[in-house]
Amino acid sequence: MPLDRKAVGVLALAALPWLGLPACAETERPPRMEDVPRAMAPVPACILPLAGKPRAAGTLRNLHEEEYWKLVFPSYDASHHQLDPAAAACTGSAVFDDPVFRGGSTRGTPIQVEDGDILYGNGGDHMRIVWMRTHRWKDGSEAGPIALVRALDDFAEVYAVGVFKRAASQSSFQAERLGEEFLVSATDDGCEGLPPTRECDAKVTLLLPRFGRLVEVAAIDTEKRAYATGSEPGVQGAIEYRLTTSPQYTSAGVKLFEEVQATDSAGRVVRSTELERMLVLRDGKMEPTSDGIWDRVYPRPAR
Repeated sequence: MPLDRKAVGVLALAALPWLGLPACAETERPPRMEDVPRAMAPVPACILPLAGKPRAAGTLRNLHEEEYWKLVFPSYDASHHQLDPAAAACTGSAVFDDPVFRGGSTRGTPIQVEDGDILYGNGGDHMRIVWMRTHRWKDGSEAGPIALVRALDDFAEVYAVGVFKRAASQSSFQAERLGEEFLVSATDDGCEGLPPTRECDAKVTLLLPRFGRLVEVAAIDTEKRAYATGSEPGVQGAIEYRLTTSPQYTSAGVKLFEEVQATDSAGRVVRSTELERMLVLRDGKMEPTSDGIWDRVYPRPAR
């Protein structure tokens, strides 16, 4: 039975996608500028309104330290600058139940918050990394909640909250990307400022946003210095072993270029070993393609 003209027109429109031709223009929405950074960001775990006059849509809003505390911990007492040690994050997570805080001390109970307790890092895409130092140890170590946040016009988003502890050292924070995955890298430089004859460690901790939590997935030794005696044939005196690692973030994972040099007391390199390996993200975990080079080269102490 022949088709009428109306039916032919319907079939022709339905066939357009298969022919590689565009469908009706009315179904296509032009991209908005704010969609670009939002597509690159994790899904927010909580969204909170901000007081004050709204800014232009899509612009970055700078918050004061007090506002960051209130953003991450809604029960924060801004008038007295105090935080209950049992306070839950806006994600509902009981952050301070983490074992990392055991043995640390705070400025009283509730925790007395002071200006300068927060260290910031660049998250890209209008985001910020905020490390809120609440606990301290006699050896200079510090720990506290770490959060990935973004403040835009009249609202703010919290993507994930976790914990971070560092030794007595300098720290910096940066966002990294593994393809479509978003990571926070926390650099803990325990070698900076120490004499070259001192043993030391520097590392990068990688945290992954998952279901409102920042979860540690890897710790990479970026520099390490240690000493041994009689560990290299024919070499007298103390020998310095130094590891240097250069991480490179790629769509396939974290590529690590590792090198260990053994140097005698006169400053001569008596041994140099290099290794390239990968850390691959699978199912929310970082899996190494091989063991690191340090344990292969540095002599184990005799028991």
